[in-house]
Amino acid sequence: MATFGTPSCASQGVYDDWAKRLDPEDLQAIEGRFKEVLKNKGRHWLAEYRLGNNGTTRQRWVRTQAHIVYDCRGEPLRMIGANIDISDRRQAEAEREKLLEREQAARAETEHAAERLRQLQAVTDSALGHAMLKDFLPETLARVRELIEVDAATILLPTEDGRSLVVRAAAGYDGVIGRSIPIGEGLPGTIAANRAAVIVEDISKCKVMNPVLRERVRSLIGVPMLVEGRLVGVIHADTFTARRFNDSDLRLLQLAADRIALAIEQARLYEVERQARRQAEEANRMKDEFLALVSHELRSPLNAMLGYARLLRYGPVDEQKISKSVDVIERHGKAQIQLIEDLLDTARIISGKLQLNVGPVDLVSVIEDAVQTIYPAADAKVIRIHTDLNPNVGQITGDTQRLQQVIWNLLSNSIKFTSRGGRIDIRLERIDPHISVTVSDTGKGIHSDFLPYVFDRFRQADASSTRRYGGLGIGLALVKYLVELHGGTVEAFSAGENKGATFTVLLPVRAVSSPLKAEEPPVSSLEPQKSTLAGVRALVVDDEEDARELVKTVLAQYGADVIAACSAAEAFALMTTARHDKRPDIIVADLGMPEEDGYELLRRVHKWEREHKVHTPAVALTAYGRSEDRIRALMSGFQMHVAKPVEPSELAIVVASVLNRRKSG
Repeated sequence: MATFGTPSCASQGVYDDWAKRLDPEDLQAIEGRFKEVLKNKGRHWLAEYRLGNNGTTRQRWVRTQAHIVYDCRGEPLRMIGANIDISDRRQAEAEREKLLEREQAARAETEHAAERLRQLQAVTDSALGHAMLKDFLPETLARVRELIEVDAATILLPTEDGRSLVVRAAAGYDGVIGRSIPIGEGLPGTIAANRAAVIVEDISKCKVMNPVLRERVRSLIGVPMLVEGRLVGVIHADTFTARRFNDSDLRLLQLAADRIALAIEQARLYEVERQARRQAEEANRMKDEFLALVSHELRSPLNAMLGYARLLRYGPVDEQKISKSVDVIERHGKAQIQLIEDLLDTARIISGKLQLNVGPVDLVSVIEDAVQTIYPAADAKVIRIHTDLNPNVGQITGDTQRLQQVIWNLLSNSIKFTSRGGRIDIRLERIDPHISVTVSDTGKGIHSDFLPYVFDRFRQADASSTRRYGGLGIGLALVKYLVELHGGTVEAFSAGENKGATFTVLLPVRAVSSPLKAEEPPVSSLEPQKSTLAGVRALVVDDEEDARELVKTVLAQYGADVIAACSAAEAFALMTTARHDKRPDIIVADLGMPEEDGYELLRRVHKWEREHKVHTPAVALTAYGRSEDRIRALMSGFQMHVAKPVEPSELAIVVASVLNRRKSG
C-alpha cells in the first residue's frame, strides 16, 4: 500500500480502503466501469486513475490490472491484481500533449498568417503591372488591417512638397487617400527619423501622438518601410479597444511593410520606365514628323528651281521670263542655304559647339542690314516694314552675325504669318539696364495654348500636311538660344489668333561704348572688279564636274587663268610636273573626294614643296561647313575655309585676299 501512501498494517485490503484513496473525479467513472465488468461476469479489469492529494505529496497516477474470481453461484469472491505507479509516464504524456497543442496552435497561426500574407501578396503583385498606387494601396491596407486584427491602419508616403500622402483603412469604411501633416511630425516622424519599429501600449503616455488621435486610439504599432535602406514611407496600425500589441504583431506588420515597400518601389520604377518609354515614343514621333517636314521644305524650292531651269532650257523665253526665272532660282536657292544653315546651327546647339565671335556691335546697323536682306520677301507680299531705331543706344558686346540672324529670323517669322498688305514694326530703344528690340506684326497671331511652346525646337502650331505655312520650327528656337547666349531674354506675346504677335528681345548693356559718331561712315560691302584676279594662275580641284566648272567659270570671270583637276591624283601630278613659270599661284580644292580627299592632297603637295623650297597657298571650298571642319582645314594647311554655296564675288575676294596676304608676308 506504499503506492497509496498507506502502511500495509493499516489497510485491510478491502474495497473501501482502496476507494477512499481515489481522486473523487475519477472514483465515479471507475466505479461505473467496474460495476459494468461485474455485471457482465468479466474476469479482467484495467483502470488508470489519480490518487487523492492530501497536500503532503504530489498527485500520483496508478494503473491497476486485476483478475476477478467468482464463486459457484457467479458472485464475485475476490480480486487478485497489481497496482503500478505511472505518475512519471502520465506527466511526460501530459507535457507532450501540451507541446502538441502549442505546436498545432502555432501551425494554425502560421497558416492563418501565411494565408493572409498570400492574400496581401496577391493584391501587391496585382499592382506591379501598373503604377496606380491609389488603386492598390487601400485594398492592401485593408488586408494588413485584417492580418494583424486592428481597428485602423495607415500608410504615410513622403511627397515632393514636403507633406505626406496618407492612405488609411479603418473598420466601417473603405481605404481613402488624402493629404495630411508632414511626415516629419508626430509618431510617424519619430519612426521615420530612427528607422526603427515602435510599439506604444498606452497612447495616453505618448507625447508625440496627435492630440486628436490620442483621445480615440488605445495602442499603436508602427514600422518604417525601407527599400535598400531608403525610407519610402511609414506604416502604423491602431486599436480602439483594450488590446495590446506584441512581438508577433510586430513581425507580421514588418513583413507586410516590406512587401508594400517593394511594391511601391517597383511601381515607382515602372512609372519611371513608362515615362521614359512615352518620351522615347514622342521623340520618335517628332523625329518622323521632322524628317517629313525636312523632305517637304527641301523639295519645295527644288521643284521651283528645277521647273524654271527646264523652262530656260526647253521653252522659248523672252528677256523678262529669263529675269524672273533667275530671280526664282536664286531666291529658292538662298532659302535652301538658310534651311541648311539653320539645321547645322541646331546640330551645333545640341552638341554644345555653337560659339560666338564677340566684338563691338552696332545694333542699328545690324537691324538695318537684316531689314535690307528681308525686304524682297516683304515686298512680294506688299508688307510694310516700319522701323523706329534710336541711334543713341550705343554699341554692345556680342556677335554681329548671330544678332543679325536673330533679327532676320524674327522678321522672317513675321512675314510668313502676316497676310498680304499687313505691317511689321521694329523698334530699338534703351531700357536700362537693357537694350530692347521689339518686332510686332499684324499677322495670324499665336493661340494661347501654343504660346508656351513657341520657342521649342521643331514645335509648330500646325504640323499637318494641310498647313498653310512652311518651315521646320527651328527659327524661333535659334532666336531663343542665340539671345540667351548673349545673356539676354526673348518673350512672345499675342492677344490671340488673327490679332498679331509681338516678340521682345532684351540684351544686357555690357561693355557699352559711346554712340557712333555721325561722321564715321558705315562699313559697306564692295563688289570686286572684273580684273581682281588678273594674272593669277589657279588650280581648281573637285570630283563633281558641275561644281568644278562653276568655280572655274567664276574665277575666270574675274580675270584668273584657271586649270582644273577632277581628282587629287591628277591635281598632284599637275603641281609636281608643271614648269616653274607655269605653276599655279593658288589651289582651290574640295575636301570630300573619293580615294584621296583634299586634306591628303594638300599634305602630299606641301611635303613635295618643302623638298623643292616652294609654297602654294590653298583655299578649301567645301560643303563641310561645321566649325570643326573649318578648324581641321586650317590646321591641315589651308589658308581659308569657305562653305558651299558661295557668292561668286565672295570667292573672288577670298582668293585675292589670300594672295595679297602671301605677298605682304
